[in-house]
Amino acid sequence: MTTDNTAPVPTGTFADLLPAIEAVTYLAKTFPHLPAPYTVLGQGAVIDLQADTPDAFDAWRTALQIPPAAVELHAYAEGAWLHATTIVRGVPLVLMGYGLPLTYEQARTEQDPAGIAPTKTAVVYSLSDLAGGAA
Repeated sequence: MTTDNTAPVPTGTFADLLPAIEAVTYLAKTFPHLPAPYTVLGQGAVIDLQADTPDAFDAWRTALQIPPAAVELHAYAEGAWLHATTIVRGVPLVLMGYGLPLTYEQARTEQDPAGIAPTKTAVVYSLSDLAGGAA
């Protein structure tokens, strides 16, 4: 949405959330048709959007103009999740996606097809590839 990566310095008051509240209001007015993500406003004016399906994640990723190559795939005991970041109205936004049709083992294989433990997160280039690879 913007390349401005400056965020207000938090003072520890409820007023610190105003930039995040204004940015979320902007998102709600600009993208009213998108699926409603679980939304958390963090101290220091940070927005955390959590999409419960890959399709919802991809809809938000597209709307926020986050390139597919900027999406990270993370594996955990119950499966995998997607992670991407951007700035909206000067406020850092973290977008996460859950409900991937991948097991932990599949996510780890996706990160390292050779079977060697990966040292960094994989980049996901296509969510449709994930769905096709997990079938």
